[in-house]
Amino acid sequence: MGKEMLLDFFKNNGWKLVYSVKRPSRTKELFLVDKLFPLSAFTERFLVNNYPEGLFRHQLEALSGFFKDFNVGITTGTASGKSLVFYIAAVESFCRDPDIKILAIYSLKALARE
Repeated sequence: MGKEMLLDFFKNNGWKLVYSVKRPSRTKELFLVDKLFPLSAFTERFLVNNYPEGLFRHQLEALSGFFKDFNVGITTGTASGKSLVFYIAAVESFCRDPDIKILAIYSLKALARE
């Protein structure tokens, strides 16, 4: 749905635009996985092969925190790489301890709409 179509929809349904702000896009910053702590060979190979340019800052910081035993919460936009943080944390945890148990809870109702 384009911007004009969306604005028309709201106008036709009694809404009016009161305020709008356009924010400049940020420069894409990627960081190589060698900035991360010692990873298992499997995890490092996966990241290097699938993300050769590196990870976004929020991914790197979240993983760094996770492997320092911090509780980590991530709130970023859709398709920003939140799931990759969980997957890498889980895979690396399995590599370190194959008997570990991981519980993943997703907001299915919100995800189903996307």
